[in-house]
Amino acid sequence: MSLNVFVGSGRLTKDPTSGSAGDTPVAEFRIAIDGAGAKKDGKFESGFFSVVAFGKTAEFATNYLKKGTLIGLQATLRHEQWEKDGQLQSKVTLVANQFTFLEPKRDTGENGSEAAPAAEASVPDGLDPFAD
Repeated sequence: MSLNVFVGSGRLTKDPTSGSAGDTPVAEFRIAIDGAGAKKDGKFESGFFSVVAFGKTAEFATNYLKKGTLIGLQATLRHEQWEKDGQLQSKVTLVANQFTFLEPKRDTGENGSEAAPAAEASVPDGLDPFAD
């Protein structure tokens, strides 16, 4: 039995981009996670990770997430490999299952500093790289 769960927090490095896979909304963004990168001068640098979300989670990400937003994220890991110029390349993408805001909304309106609700959705069949 294996377990494929990522739970962490980080800040968006830019606004999410949106698209679709057939009829399913897709959002992509990157997050910076403190202490998850290479060690430099005795400290671990920030690590930068690609995140992809599908369905309602993607719609929520596109509508509410902005550069600099601090989120908590629950995801599965997807490892990708390809060859470029004769060299094997790889990366790990976080496939978002759920995220939540970890700080109050920056633009306060009539509602004051209320944070938006958590977003949760499952990856649609046919798009989940780990589905049987």
